[in-house]
Amino acid sequence: MTYPDYVRPTVLFLLFAACSSAAIRQGDTIRVHGDPAAVSARLADRTVRMFPQADGSSLGLMPIQFDQKPGDYKLELLDKSGAVVSTQPVTIVD
Repeated sequence: MTYPDYVRPTVLFLLFAACSSAAIRQGDTIRVHGDPAAVSARLADRTVRMFPQADGSSLGLMPIQFDQKPGDYKLELLDKSGAVVSTQPVTIVD
C-alpha cells in the first residue's frame, strides 16, 4: 500500500514489560499491552485509560505529541489506586 508524500500513517508499537526499551518517533502512537491490574498508563504528563481484553490483559493507546521533546521517558502502568504496576523505558526520537 502506498500513501501520498504528505500522509504518514500512524505507527503503532507494541510494548511488553520484557522489552528493554523502545524508540518512538514524535507524532506516533504506542499500543500498550499490560497486566490486567493496569487501568491506566502514564508517560510524562499524559495519562490514558487501559481497557480489559478477552485474553485477560489490558490495552491502551498512548499518543506521542508531534512536538514532544526527544529523550528518555518512563512508561508507567498504574492500578486503580494509582500505584505503579510496571515501568517500561521509552525513548522519544525526532
